[in-house]
Amino acid sequence: MDDWTLSPTDSWGLLHDVALLYLTAMHGPDDEIHAAESDTIKGLLRTRSGGAGNVDRVFDEVMLMYVGSSGDEMIAASIASLGQSLSQRQRRDVLQELTQIATADGLVYESEIQLLAEIASRWGIGGLYGGSATDA
Repeated sequence: MDDWTLSPTDSWGLLHDVALLYLTAMHGPDDEIHAAESDTIKGLLRTRSGGAGNVDRVFDEVMLMYVGSSGDEMIAASIASLGQSLSQRQRRDVLQELTQIATADGLVYESEIQLLAEIASRWGIGGLYGGSATDA
């Protein structure tokens, strides 16, 4: 699936799923929001959406979901959705983008590595972030 764009009537889609994971990689491990990480996320979302003007809306909607009471459930659902919807190559690309976000502030926390390893494991991508090499 290569279409990451949203029509004005879409309420949640793949762009939201990936944005939620980006936000989780940015904030979750160190409980901080750095401007460099936020700028990286918005740049990645613009690229994914083909430069569509809905990036700020998606970012705001995802931020509200992230801080809401069902944030953890939505993160798990987004990991599952992307795992089912994306090709192996696309999942690897998203993991590389998550790495880019996690390192944007110049620090890499153990919890960031653990988060990326967990996502790689759930997506069946071995050999990354300490995962087993199951998909050579």
